Amino acid sequence: MSVLKKFTSRKFLCCLAGAAIGLISMLFLEGTLTDLGGCLAAVASLVSYIRTEGEVDKARLK
Repeated sequence: MSVLKKFTSRKFLCCLAGAAIGLISMLFLEGTLTDLGGCLAAVASLVSYIRTEGEVDKARLK
């Protein structure tokens, strides 16, 4: 799979959007709970992308 195809995949773009929204809410909105929610959203997006890519790669090897 080419690098350009990976960077334009829907999973990767959704991961970037989730991380960006989390970081934006963490940096520009006021409040401890908002900061925590933004941090969790950013981390959850990245972790779900990594896990999904691992599952796809595992299924491809079978």
